[in-house]
Amino acid sequence: MKPLQPGPLGRLFWSALRRNRPTVPFGAGQGDDTLLRDSPALRHLAGAIAGGHDLSAGQLQRSKLSFISAPDPSAWLRATQQGNPSPAPDALPLRVLTWNLALLNVYLGSRHYKSSPFVSERREPVFDRVLGADADIILIQELWHAPEIARLRERATAAGYRLCCPPRHHVDGLAVLLREGPWAKEIQVELRPFATQARLEALDLPRKEQFLRCWMRVDCEHSGLGRISIFNTHLQAYPKAWRARLQQARSLGLEIARRPPEDLVFVGGDLNSGLFYGRQTWRKPDGTIDGCWWHNAISLPLLHHYGGLCDLAIRGRSTSQADLEVRLSRTLQNDPVAALKAPLCCSTEHRQTFTATDCNSLYHRQYAGTEQPARLDHILARDPTNRVCVVHSSHRFTDRDVVIDKQPVEPSDHYAVQVDLRVAPPA
Repeated sequence: MKPLQPGPLGRLFWSALRRNRPTVPFGAGQGDDTLLRDSPALRHLAGAIAGGHDLSAGQLQRSKLSFISAPDPSAWLRATQQGNPSPAPDALPLRVLTWNLALLNVYLGSRHYKSSPFVSERREPVFDRVLGADADIILIQELWHAPEIARLRERATAAGYRLCCPPRHHVDGLAVLLREGPWAKEIQVELRPFATQARLEALDLPRKEQFLRCWMRVDCEHSGLGRISIFNTHLQAYPKAWRARLQQARSLGLEIARRPPEDLVFVGGDLNSGLFYGRQTWRKPDGTIDGCWWHNAISLPLLHHYGGLCDLAIRGRSTSQADLEVRLSRTLQNDPVAALKAPLCCSTEHRQTFTATDCNSLYHRQYAGTEQPARLDHILARDPTNRVCVVHSSHRFTDRDVVIDKQPVEPSDHYAVQVDLRVAPPA
């Protein structure tokens, strides 16, 4: 007998009453008791937070945090870049890409609620670029709705890709593309919502799409590289949601740590957190002030800490560019009046440092002057035996090469992140 499924009123009732409780209670997770000063990923937070030298990773999520200064990850970034191993003689090439496609188009019943700019006009150009990137593994965010999923599945099959995007009651925007060829036929896909959700997003109303922040895991066997686990996610958005994002990062990190030790693990997506922000407060064009930007720089190090991860984009940079996001962030101006006039005129260096920025005309159209530019999109790996050499890392699709109403725009409001790897076979 099939289990009874709750009706619309039942789903509304439970979604309205749900509470954000961590799946693993605080203090019970591996790594909760580690002091900030003893964790390579969290050490730079210890000196930036009042009393931080005596704080543990678990206490970061339960304490009222008072910042003394901006958490500066420069030394950690330089050590990450210097830790890029030389390629093994028998290493195989692998290209991994992550991209937020910005295909959001939300309705409440028949009423249009919110959308990314030019969704219908950008859809095919975005798919052209995704399938033409020549990547072996592609992590996708904001592929929200059934028509776009069906269209990408159709095009992916014709282009020699397998689309991993299982059906579900809610929407989360996550999908993974695998290039056909080196993968075994059997692929396992798991999709799990975080225990911590934004209440309005997660509310399950009749004629309202239920948005749940999730992680997707794709387990597959590569003919030359063995078992690979791929985690794709899109964490909670906006600086004010920093504490919810901390809980999501911890939950995902603990899940990554549970993967078998012989598995090579890749993690990526729109993590809605940069490693560094030059200012704690940011004045927006409407006159309000956001005052928790340094809090926003905690969740990514926390994910590294719990998951035992390394930053592949930083591994693939030159020595002089390892801490570039810190140096550039310190020079950014908070001018809310100027920010409204036009997208920023930015250097190639800027576009290759930040993935979410007002330099992007689509990003500017939605968020002009309200956010500090940041590297929000990441590709990470659990690589304790240094199998992964990053030959090169870069941001893709930064040009305004999609023409809409005679105006050139970028294909998405986020730049994509790509890493070209040489990966050693398992020992």
